[in-house]
Amino acid sequence: MAWQRWRLSLVVVLAAAAGLAVGSATSWRGLAGLAVLAGVVAAGMLVAWVVVQPGRLAPTVPEEELAEITDAKDRLEATDARLRLRHDLRNGRFQTLAVIAGLAGAVLGFWQLADARSAAVADRELTRQGQASERFTRAINQLSDKRVETRIGGIYGLAQVAKQAPDNNRPVGEVLLAWINRLARPKKPPTAPLSEHAPDVQAALTVLTQHDKDENGIKDYAWLVGRLDLHALSLIHADFDGADLHGANLAGADLRLADLRGANLSHAFLGVADLRGADLTDAVLGSANLSNADLDGANLGATDLRSANLGAADLSRANLGAADLSRANLSGADLSGARADDRTLWPVGFDWRRAGVQPA
Repeated sequence: MAWQRWRLSLVVVLAAAAGLAVGSATSWRGLAGLAVLAGVVAAGMLVAWVVVQPGRLAPTVPEEELAEITDAKDRLEATDARLRLRHDLRNGRFQTLAVIAGLAGAVLGFWQLADARSAAVADRELTRQGQASERFTRAINQLSDKRVETRIGGIYGLAQVAKQAPDNNRPVGEVLLAWINRLARPKKPPTAPLSEHAPDVQAALTVLTQHDKDENGIKDYAWLVGRLDLHALSLIHADFDGADLHGANLAGADLRLADLRGANLSHAFLGVADLRGADLTDAVLGSANLSNADLDGANLGATDLRSANLGAADLSRANLGAADLSRANLSGADLSGARADDRTLWPVGFDWRRAGVQPA
């Protein structure tokens, strides 16, 4: 009977709490009051559960029952038994609350630790971005210095910024590309490598075309693929060994004696480019546009020229040993004096001997 009364009281309290919650949500116009009310209701229910309910589950022995017990010792034991039961119930519930409080404290501590860790990570990220921004600005200022070694330091400083803060890859690449294109370099004799007469330009080209990969296989400056604009630049004797120039615009560029061994020039635009004496051994020029390009004396040994456009290109005296020219457009190309061997692959039906190619 006592438990039924307790359940009824609990239902009444919960119903009252629900009514007050709805009323507070509409009248207080916010969650703050609702949270306070919920806390008060929860505290009241805990007090009732710990203090009130044990008394109902183990009520005091009624006077009429005690009167029926004639022996004083038995009467005392009956009273003590009820008191001990009530005490044990309350102690058990206090212990339960202590365990719950301990668990709540552990959860709260974990949340606080997670928040502190997130705040520390955010602080480190802000610090990293601030440091990267400071180095970025300092490196850009170095590009305008009169001393070439300072300019080279600025170039590799920008490369470090991009490496340590990959989200800066694009601005770093844009700055270096704009800086290279803004330079007005005088023509130099083909015997003078770019690394000697313009080492800062060579350094910038190396940074932009020698891509490193991160743990996900993504290349630095990957956004530059197909957008690298180096047209009409003087890049005599430049070092592009193993460079990634996929889709680059090198139209009209002076690439005499350039080292392009193993370079990826697939889909690149090299129309009217000067590639006399350039070393393109093992380079990939699949689907590249080389129309009207000057490749006189160039080394195209084992070069991939499949589907390349070599229309009206000058290939006189070029080395074509083991080159793959299958499906290439050789319309109007000058092949007089070029050398080929039995490993050279030609377009179907092309008469290389009639074109003036000499066997190696």
